[in-house]
Amino acid sequence: MGDVITMCKRLGREYPLNVGLWYPDAVITTNKIYHAFNVLMFHWLPAYFLDFLLLIFGQKRFMVRVQNKISTGLDVLQFFTLHPWNFASDNFASLWQNLTTEDRAIFNMDMHSDYSEEEYLIGCIKGGREYILKEKLEDLPKARFHQKM
Repeated sequence: MGDVITMCKRLGREYPLNVGLWYPDAVITTNKIYHAFNVLMFHWLPAYFLDFLLLIFGQKRFMVRVQNKISTGLDVLQFFTLHPWNFASDNFASLWQNLTTEDRAIFNMDMHSDYSEEEYLIGCIKGGREYILKEKLEDLPKARFHQKM
């Protein structure tokens, strides 16, 4: 788990978002008090601070509302991320055995291929940037420059 988190942090810096406010980070802990402290310090206080600045400058406040949505989403996901999930995939594995050579070239689903976790995560990040956030890959150098400032 730690290797994936480290890799995600590194890739988050290599493929930054155009509108990122700070570096992506993840702290994995089993201590509920430490977790609550981190949520307060890195989620809620910045949201209230930014809303306060927006109020001072006469702009519409929205960060606390966004943080409420994020917090609700994280609460929903918490059950699924805190419990182990094991799914038998015998039928999926047997599909590969039944494919012809031509079909294997078209439908690459070899679970034992040389496709690394890093390649998979890079594909997820690029896909998320392009299809979910509607950010162009050509804007990546500009996002990297913005992140370094």
